[in-house]
Amino acid sequence: MLTLTGISPVALVLATLFNMILGYFWYHPRFLGGPWIDAHGFREDALKGNVKSYVGALVVGLIMAWVVGVFVYSLQASTISQALELAFFMWLGFIATAHFSGVIWAKKPIEVYLIDASFYLVSLAGMTLIFTLLK
Repeated sequence: MLTLTGISPVALVLATLFNMILGYFWYHPRFLGGPWIDAHGFREDALKGNVKSYVGALVVGLIMAWVVGVFVYSLQASTISQALELAFFMWLGFIATAHFSGVIWAKKPIEVYLIDASFYLVSLAGMTLIFTLLK
């Protein structure tokens, strides 16, 4: 049974920050932000955030980190390999599949899918490691 308590508050904060910092670099125009913008057909200023954007990203990252922590704690992941396996299956079941529907139905470019889906794979891997190692 999943439990909503027992996760480390320090791990929760670190996992949230990891997600935000990774997103900053992942979508930076000098890394994958440039190809992401091009694939969407956006202008360069499309990635410029404001306070509302960053608060939204913080809330989303916090919720995602909390759920990852619940899974790590409830499933008792205790090794690096267990953490990475859990991250992969969360990604495969919830991210890779859900995001691919955007390619199918919204006709999003496959490049956008690959950039976004790989971001979440790395993010989930980092967050599961943080929660597993900081139990």
